[in-house]
Amino acid sequence: MKDIRGIFFILTLCYGFVGCSKVTNVTDTVNFENEYNLKHKTYNTELLFQIGYMQAVDSLLLIANLNADTICSFYSTHENMKKVYQYGVIGNGPNEF
Repeated sequence: MKDIRGIFFILTLCYGFVGCSKVTNVTDTVNFENEYNLKHKTYNTELLFQIGYMQAVDSLLLIANLNADTICSFYSTHENMKKVYQYGVIGNGPNEF
């Protein structure tokens, strides 16, 4: 029983020393060769979607939205987000999802 108490005391003491030791945090920083300043462009069209997917394809913005009348829409970034093409209608008829 004394051996177990001695081992427990030594382990607790070691745990205290390790837990209270000073830890130095080293943060690595990356220095890039070039610096890019990005500027935003404000559009008059507001695009709202909740559940969907957005991808930039060349000069078009593809938005696949499950909560809209059309499932997939293409918007032109050069023409103030004008809807260029759309397809996929939710319904029960032919060619509908």
